[in-house]
Amino acid sequence: MPEADDAQQVYRYKAFISYSHADERWARWLHKHLEGFQLPTGMPAGKGLTRRPLRPVFRDRDELASSSDLDQALLDALGESENLIVICSAASARSRWVNAEVEAFLAMGRGDAIFPIATEAFSDELLPPALANAQLTPIAADLVADGRRNALLKIVAGILRIRFDDLRGRAELRRRKRLLAITALSTTGFLLTSALAAYALYARAAAEEARLAAEESRETAQQVTRFIVGILEKANPTNRNPDDISIREVLDQGYETANVSLADKPRVRASVLTAIANAYNTLGLFEDNVSINRDVLKAVRSSAQDQHSSGGDPELGRALINYANSLGNLDTAESNRQADEMFLQAVAYVEALQPPDFYLLGSAHIGMGIQHQYSNRIAPAREQFRLAIEALGRMPDPDYDKLAWANQNLGTTWLRNDAMTVEGVNLAQRQFQIAADIITKQNLSNDVLASTVALNLAASHLLLNQPAEARSVVEPALAKLEALFDAHPRVVYATRLLGNAAALEDDYELAGYWFDRAYALAEGVEGGARDQLLGVITTYRGRLAQQQDGLSEADAYYREAFRLFGSPDDPHNMLPWLDDRVERYPLERRP
Repeated sequence: MPEADDAQQVYRYKAFISYSHADERWARWLHKHLEGFQLPTGMPAGKGLTRRPLRPVFRDRDELASSSDLDQALLDALGESENLIVICSAASARSRWVNAEVEAFLAMGRGDAIFPIATEAFSDELLPPALANAQLTPIAADLVADGRRNALLKIVAGILRIRFDDLRGRAELRRRKRLLAITALSTTGFLLTSALAAYALYARAAAEEARLAAEESRETAQQVTRFIVGILEKANPTNRNPDDISIREVLDQGYETANVSLADKPRVRASVLTAIANAYNTLGLFEDNVSINRDVLKAVRSSAQDQHSSGGDPELGRALINYANSLGNLDTAESNRQADEMFLQAVAYVEALQPPDFYLLGSAHIGMGIQHQYSNRIAPAREQFRLAIEALGRMPDPDYDKLAWANQNLGTTWLRNDAMTVEGVNLAQRQFQIAADIITKQNLSNDVLASTVALNLAASHLLLNQPAEARSVVEPALAKLEALFDAHPRVVYATRLLGNAAALEDDYELAGYWFDRAYALAEGVEGGARDQLLGVITTYRGRLAQQQDGLSEADAYYREAFRLFGSPDDPHNMLPWLDDRVERYPLERRP
């Protein structure tokens, strides 16, 4: 390496993670969170720091077993790394490879850029001998004493040479804002529809009856708001260690409190539980979402007025749709059967509402369309999405979020079923562009919607062999998603698409990096989507190996993909998709 002062040296990697194979899960966790770390706003601006200042970080995948020395590739990576992070444990203290990496880094005169992080209660016995004997005084992050969040922030502060207390304060402010945003996202829809319902009632009913209904609706909205704010105040980190508080805990507490304190107010209780259920769904906690929506449906049914004389109850229609959607998200054979039945009930009920509620009708058609689509009933899915677009277009003041979703969902039916034809991809791209135009023209602030449309647009670009266009769409979408979620299927999808783009450009090293990162993210996804995500990424890993003539490696990847995708009898069987991409891989060799 050329002689250079550290202030002038330009490094390829922000950090090198040194770890024992026994600590691989911690290495994966640290790698993911360092590269995904977003610098909070308001941090010192004079340090030349970017919004994501810790990319890339080097993590070797396996310990060396066939030689007694570090190979040249690892030595080069160490030399090209600005900092060394040592994952300290009883296993790493015994690892000759970890010790050799520390020795090599110290030999470069870089002892002040070594940052230990202990996986158990810190003691000197956890340090590799080279670090223990170096007479340095590094401040170790401790995953036990500090907790994961503060341990990560200690490492980040050290690498960026900023004060830990400053970083922790800014990060805590961002965490609280994000917690409030997720909860607010789940309540906004309710509050808006409550206001619209009050207005509609006032316009079509007798003056006194409408006034009472409007007051009741406003009071319900106010009670929901007060309830949600109260739950958030209980999670105030001034009263507890912020590292001990999770969004899941806040939601669980809200659910328990609502069932007790709102037992005598079934409508308010149902509205609060709907907001909590939506938040569970946003976090991918689909079983909790089903359970709560089932409770909501019972509560609304028990308080529904005489449907024949009143023209039906829109809140009951909403509860039917939400419950059907949650069953579909659970995605088991039995839950899908129940979802089919519930959507038929929901659509029939909402179609009969008087006066018509086109928002609910559009929502019911979208839900049924998604259910058809994921059961591979593509033609009826397209029809449902077209009916949804028609119904939403009849609203005096259209819900543009919902209208954009309907168009993007219609596009996915072409992408999913006809993606092997140029015509099919072009039809899909047209619908995605309509959705994107709605988002832009109406200045919609729904980041989940915008990123979903962007990712599907990117997928269509890839199918038309346009990797540069795909990448330009994916990168900003991924940044938005990573600000909202940690391990989430959409984050995995976006990361994998970057790998696909790199592979199309024959940058196999970069493609492998993105596929590895996507796989690590997918391992953290909860629920039934996990194996399918892993199977898709594993298939692309196999294709990448095949393109580089690594046939035995490709063989191993394809076998693993077949295992992950499961039985051909599965209603969501992905084996035909895999067969297309494996390109005549001998099916008799399936495990």
